[in-house]
Amino acid sequence: MVRITSAVPRLLTTAFLTLAAVTSASTITVKRPQLIQAAIDAAQPGDHIVVKAGVYDEQLTIKTDGITLTGQKGTILVPPTMPIPPAQQNLCFNTTGSDNIAGICVQGTDVQLAPFPGFEHQKVTSVGRRVKDVTITGFEINGFSGENIALYGAENALVTKNKIVDGQVYGVLAAGCINSDVSDNKILSTGLTPFGFRLIGVCSDNESGAKVWTNDIDNYGIAICIQTNGADIQHNHITNSCLGAFVDPGVNGAIVRHNDIGPSNPACATAFGISTGIVVSGINTEVQFNTIVGQSIGAAATPSNVGVGILVSDTPGDPRLATGNQIVRNTVKDCQLDLASISTGAGNVFKKNKCQTPASLCTN
Repeated sequence: MVRITSAVPRLLTTAFLTLAAVTSASTITVKRPQLIQAAIDAAQPGDHIVVKAGVYDEQLTIKTDGITLTGQKGTILVPPTMPIPPAQQNLCFNTTGSDNIAGICVQGTDVQLAPFPGFEHQKVTSVGRRVKDVTITGFEINGFSGENIALYGAENALVTKNKIVDGQVYGVLAAGCINSDVSDNKILSTGLTPFGFRLIGVCSDNESGAKVWTNDIDNYGIAICIQTNGADIQHNHITNSCLGAFVDPGVNGAIVRHNDIGPSNPACATAFGISTGIVVSGINTEVQFNTIVGQSIGAAATPSNVGVGILVSDTPGDPRLATGNQIVRNTVKDCQLDLASISTGAGNVFKKNKCQTPASLCTN
């Protein structure tokens, strides 16, 4: 005879409560002139918010676990027409500079930020509790002065199948997150601004875990910035950018594979000053199976500044040297210089790359 212990009722109760939580999730539909933020504020963990086609001039804030925010075809989010009053300013307000706002801000609880360093974004110094399992999909998000989408202190957030247009500082930024996933998006800048290129298409500055896969990124100064140890950057298609992917100093173990980086924008020569497919300033980076073509700054090239396919480089003024990086089995062509290493760090390896210049790095 099988003894039924007291643990069994507890297990059954737990299973029932879990099932109840799943089955109680609701779908909330939003259509103009309703506000998306009102639906987000009313949502419970696990709810699905479906936004009908239309133009919505809002700044959105998500703090609730498990929210899926879906825009149907033709759903466009643009900046509010009126200034945002202080009581409605979320964590992402001013994180990229004075009076800059994010289109969608996914924020954890008690997220502490370092002061703004004068460029890029405020760093996350601590997170009280991360907001978990938020998904954003199906939107066109257009023209916000900071980030079009910002994830601050999130866990397992997914940004997928969106059209992300003209984010002035970032298309998508993940900061202080765990396991962010930015995949299958179109991220583009429609042209230069009076200040030059819009800055960065996607940046991952996480505590751990960052996936950036199968995005189309066009016309940003920097297409992808990599500031997370072990970041996974694969199968992205990058065009018309001045830096295709940049691995920051001190970043350990990033994977940059199977990316297709097309010719740089001719304006990079004057508006950005450099053109490089992949810059590696981190440590133990795996740069493999990428295809890079047409990195050039044209007639502006000098002996010390040319368009480079893959560059391993220390960052001036930063004591963290580029070391232990593996540049293997990439295809690089039609660049002013295909491969280059100007790092004094040890253990940087170039091998089995298909390229022409310089011959010393392009041999097998």
